[in-house]
Amino acid sequence: MITKHLKPSRTIVTSFNPRKTPVSADDANSSSTSSSASSLYEGGDWVLCLAASSNSIACALSSGEVQVYDQERLHLTQTFPRGAPASYSSMAPATITSLVYAPKSPVLVSTDTSGALAVMDLRQGQRTTRISLPTPALSLGLGYEEGHLAAVGSDRGRIHFTDLRQPGSLLGTYIDSHTDDVTQVTFCQQNNPTMLLSGAEDGLVCVFDTTQPTEETARKSVCSVGTAVRHVGFCGNNSSNIYCLTGSETLSLWHVESATAVRDYGWETRSRLSQAAGIAIDYVVDAGWNETTKQLMVMAGTSAGDSVLYSLGGNSNEFRAEYLLQGGHRGVVRAWTPLQPTMSAFMTAGEDARLCEWRPTPNFTVPTEMSTALPSRPAVKRPITVGGPMSGPIRRQKSKTKASPY
Repeated sequence: MITKHLKPSRTIVTSFNPRKTPVSADDANSSSTSSSASSLYEGGDWVLCLAASSNSIACALSSGEVQVYDQERLHLTQTFPRGAPASYSSMAPATITSLVYAPKSPVLVSTDTSGALAVMDLRQGQRTTRISLPTPALSLGLGYEEGHLAAVGSDRGRIHFTDLRQPGSLLGTYIDSHTDDVTQVTFCQQNNPTMLLSGAEDGLVCVFDTTQPTEETARKSVCSVGTAVRHVGFCGNNSSNIYCLTGSETLSLWHVESATAVRDYGWETRSRLSQAAGIAIDYVVDAGWNETTKQLMVMAGTSAGDSVLYSLGGNSNEFRAEYLLQGGHRGVVRAWTPLQPTMSAFMTAGEDARLCEWRPTPNFTVPTEMSTALPSRPAVKRPITVGGPMSGPIRRQKSKTKASPY
């Protein structure tokens, strides 16, 4: 059962035009509520993704705007409006898909569905570089010591590479390892920043040594997860394992070298999370490795906005519910990121356009000004998907931008 209940220490309202509160997944699956479900998902702003550095927090909104806050007082310090779409794309507004801080410089990098990769210099407060990729940019990872190598996951199984220090033509593209949208790419930041991990909707997770000259020699292992991959990351001692979260709300752990499953919770993932917390879990948000405690931390949530932080480590195969997070969000939690390596503080972002800070062991005085907000924007109609009994809450359908091969 849950060890501790938490309330948010501070909350940021990123927009006064949040999207409306969703109906539950069970109600949405019934024919009597299909019309109301559509109307509840028609408009408003929400937070798409979240990133944190040692002194700031950045979030991307569905409006196309990127906001940057200082961590100490949670004041809005910079705003980057929606950029122009990449040259190949249609005039339809692009959606930001990834937001990543460079590891050793005050630089924030984003990608969007138009194929644009934008580099934002936080010292100058402006976009300094904008690269137009030949296909939609669905995921982003920054590698090598300075984070200058950008790997961008795209549609049709492509992973593009570009050097942020010398923007221009691509360094190369992997085309044979995946056959469908590459939903996440990430480099190993713990001990090998040249090792790349990719996950895709074809159900495959690949490990690459990007120092090798060809895709074939770079590909070190392939894990066959069997269902569309949503999030992947390195975990375990010396980054020896991989965690994998899927669109079917399942969690599995894999060995990097042998590509064999260490643990596969499969369709029991949500039921085991629910049992550990004593509340019904609807979806898994994300996970991350805690190097201090040598545990995998897993964030999961409910359609009502409550969430639970779990730990998983040692010889136990069972989830331990560490914290129940209540009173912060009014809808689905979309992202989670630690603010410190020890995970003694972390931030969540939701479809209610809110950012919530959580501190299990507070050691500071909360400033008087508790929130920052921006003016509202016109609502934009967006499609929905209603899943089956194992699919968790209603999630917005990902737009698949059509692009010509290059």
